[in-house]
Amino acid sequence: MKRALLALGLMLASVTGCSTEPPVLDVTVHGELGAPVTMTVDSVPEEISVETLLEGEGSKIVADGTILVRATSFDSRTGEIIEPTGALRLTTANAPGLGEVGDLVVGAREGSRLLIVQPGLVPGQNAAELVVVDILSTVASGTEVPLPTKLPAGTPKIEITDDGVPTVVSGGGAVSDLTVVPLIEGAGAQVSDNDDLVIQYLVGDSAGKILDTTWKDQVPIVVELSEVMDGLRIGLTDQKVGSRVLVLIPSAQASGTGDRFAIVDVLGIYDSTDEKSKETPNSTSSKNSATPSTKVSTTPRATTTPSSR
Repeated sequence: MKRALLALGLMLASVTGCSTEPPVLDVTVHGELGAPVTMTVDSVPEEISVETLLEGEGSKIVADGTILVRATSFDSRTGEIIEPTGALRLTTANAPGLGEVGDLVVGAREGSRLLIVQPGLVPGQNAAELVVVDILSTVASGTEVPLPTKLPAGTPKIEITDDGVPTVVSGGGAVSDLTVVPLIEGAGAQVSDNDDLVIQYLVGDSAGKILDTTWKDQVPIVVELSEVMDGLRIGLTDQKVGSRVLVLIPSAQASGTGDRFAIVDVLGIYDSTDEKSKETPNSTSSKNSATPSTKVSTTPRATTTPSSR
């Protein structure tokens, strides 16, 4: 009888072992979209998985296309950040741009937060790399601000396409004073005058002629704010990420080449100490820039400067 009972016990233990369910994904991510994040880990699956924690409504990410992203990796055993990760990056949705994560973000929309589980962080251990991927908007994403009843001198007539792209219908004439007209108010971090920014922009003259723009290809660029024309640097300082502003710039603050206006979407602030985050994709907008003074490079420090031409 003892042998039978022992055998029965072994059988029950075997059945119980077979019925054990594999670990499920049970983590909590702390932090707003686009901001630095932390994580609490309770359990993770043993296979690679991609979960959408927040579904955005922006443009869909395409293979090899430009993506503005903050990707932060965590160790599933501790919930601690794996350094160096977490910097804002303007790169491409492929393996050269984002490593193994590159193909997994294709098809997601701007404004989304993904959680990617990649087992095998440490060979022979139950350890996974947990990657929080915030896919940020490449157009201003704040609250629309009505134009003032009395428009400042030099204000061009602007229309917005269905994709959120500003277009200039006609020029506004002479600019009397440096003026910032908010068009969309963001809720992100505040810009300092020496920041490196991710922006979309166009620069035009008093007649409404477009002199330089990123909107043709809708690919953002990275600029060193200290390197742009004085009027634009002053106009963007203290703005918040997510904003769109119209900056009216008199000639004296536009390198003395005539009155200018600029429409700028402030998309993000780069960590000035993180060279990898400054990688600018080899975009057609950089290659086709209309300005001879634009600085273009394929090195990790690639930047370009809005022209006052």
